[in-house]
Amino acid sequence: MKKVIRFAAFLAMPMALLSINSEAWVITIFAFHVVMYNFLQVGKFPIVLLSLLIPFIEIATSLIHAEARQLTISDLYGPGGGEAYMLAIITFILFTMGLNLGLRRQRGLEITEEIEGLLRDFSMKKLILGHVFLMVFSGVANAIVVYGTSFFQLVVHVRKFSLILLYIIVWKADLEKKNRTLIALIVGVNLALRLSGFFSEWKDVIVLLVFVSFLSVKRLDTRWFRRLTIAAIFGFGLLFTWQAIKADYRSFLNGGTRSQKVVVGIQDALLKFGELTKDTWLKPKNENENELVWMETLDRIGYIDFFAKTLERVPSEIPHQRGDLLTSNLRFALAPRILFPDKGIKNDQLKVEKFAGVEIANNASFSLGRYVEWYVDFGYGMLLVGALFGWIGAQIIRFVQHKRHSPFLEIINPIFLFLVMQTFCSFQSDEIVITGQTFWALLVYLTFGRSIMAALLKFSLPSGSGISWRSSPRHCSCSTSRPGDSPSTRGRHETPRRARSPAPKRPRKPPSPPGSAPGPGPGVPSAASPGPPMMTAPPASIRVACTPMTRPLPGISTSVPNFRVNHESRPNRLRSVAR
Repeated sequence: MKKVIRFAAFLAMPMALLSINSEAWVITIFAFHVVMYNFLQVGKFPIVLLSLLIPFIEIATSLIHAEARQLTISDLYGPGGGEAYMLAIITFILFTMGLNLGLRRQRGLEITEEIEGLLRDFSMKKLILGHVFLMVFSGVANAIVVYGTSFFQLVVHVRKFSLILLYIIVWKADLEKKNRTLIALIVGVNLALRLSGFFSEWKDVIVLLVFVSFLSVKRLDTRWFRRLTIAAIFGFGLLFTWQAIKADYRSFLNGGTRSQKVVVGIQDALLKFGELTKDTWLKPKNENENELVWMETLDRIGYIDFFAKTLERVPSEIPHQRGDLLTSNLRFALAPRILFPDKGIKNDQLKVEKFAGVEIANNASFSLGRYVEWYVDFGYGMLLVGALFGWIGAQIIRFVQHKRHSPFLEIINPIFLFLVMQTFCSFQSDEIVITGQTFWALLVYLTFGRSIMAALLKFSLPSGSGISWRSSPRHCSCSTSRPGDSPSTRGRHETPRRARSPAPKRPRKPPSPPGSAPGPGPGVPSAASPGPPMMTAPPASIRVACTPMTRPLPGISTSVPNFRVNHESRPNRLRSVAR
């Protein structure tokens, strides 16, 4: 696979040189090669691969947008467009290399037969009940807790638990090839609930489908590529629809108040969404309107324009902040409001207007982006900062994977890490959002979240399975399936352990006749008849301990204890032979 990736990148280079943005295409192809060559691996969780592909698409879409209009990046985004794109893609490459360096020799992200066997053992009905329970709990908590408080941040991260269970449900259904209609209904309900919100949370469901498509494949064949293509087309079609109706739909959700608060019910919101979607796809439109929506979609994904405008103002009009912006962002993200009630309110609009010189509407949600903030602080030093933060992301993965004391965490940890790394690797989000959500998600998960999730998975196992949530992940009695199993025995085999050779048995000397002198003990040579020398140290497989016999041998005084060999005790203990 790595040879194929390298060969495809080699073929794409000459084609890139024919473009009007040839330099940008060459470095973009190299960045794609770095990601795919290092992180596309069959049989492993695609945590880093998909987490890096999302910001890569966000950056590269700006180049596609310029090519679609047959313009250079500088012509499309202004004088700073070309430099902004090159800085963004090179920083992304260094971020990727930092991740790769930090994850060298990292184990524990493999999808083993033990994990799949344990996944098969779960009851689908109980998993769905747990998912519904967490969704209801999150909805009630979201309605009770006031927005902006410290407890609201807790609710935000608890809502991720239901999404983790949804990942497990879809993965199990895809692995077993059963209950597909039921799972499609559950995924559809989750998609509808997210479409009724003000923000584009529906993207979580699309990313879920892409993530699961990597889990059950044994090789990257045409079937896997077809499934991935269908998910990508569906996601892009939904993105195009969202971009076309976003303004009218959000105006309906907030009741025309120009705020980000939803004031209508879920049913009314979905009916309005369906009406606007129908008008978008079925109502006759001229080519200019469709092209405008297409270009707006590319421009919204690309997110290079703020970077280009910032380069025109920093440092010519506004000096570099020399780390002050990063320090204030970290302080705001990590300080809990319950302890610092006067820390203020997050204002992305102010930073965009100050550094990029672009006015933002009050009901819009735009931020400078993480890479732009690094440039505002450190200038071209943002390249080193990107590599450093990539290494930090690798340490997050290593830390969470190190905390594995349950077989259930072999399933939960990778999914949680994928949700966290999506945010951590983002290009569009600013440092406050990335650091705040990453830190508090880790805190919630490591303190009580993983225990709750492990308990729910324990509840989903059939009774009498014998697997505890604190079992060792390397020695758990996980089940696997074998070819030819019947439905009653499928997934009920114990994981084979390494066989240990049986310990050799030592013959016991027959007792001496009454009245005769006792002979030497076993292993002691006699003067009359030469024998083998005394064994100074038994083999490692023999486990010896001193165990007094309850009944003495004939001809031996009861005041001297006789000892026997016990092959089931610890090695290298005291070995004694009665004389």
